[in-house]
Amino acid sequence: MAFDPLSSQGMITAMRVGCAVGTAIAQEILAPGSKDLTSGIREIYSQVWSKYVKEKRYFYSQGKRFNGEFWRARE
Repeated sequence: MAFDPLSSQGMITAMRVGCAVGTAIAQEILAPGSKDLTSGIREIYSQVWSKYVKEKRYFYSQGKRFNGEFWRARE
């Protein structure tokens, strides 16, 4: 999964997802077959992706605030 850095994603998200996936794998090792590992990991990625899309939409909508004369003079 790749993220746009403007949307406040990147290293921390990678570490959090890595920890969550590691926990899911550890649970599978400790209690084989207790949960569907693949769907659990898929759910983790789905949640991360949903959060990313929401935050990306928010951050890119903020660009409208910087369209004034002051900002045009500094381009």
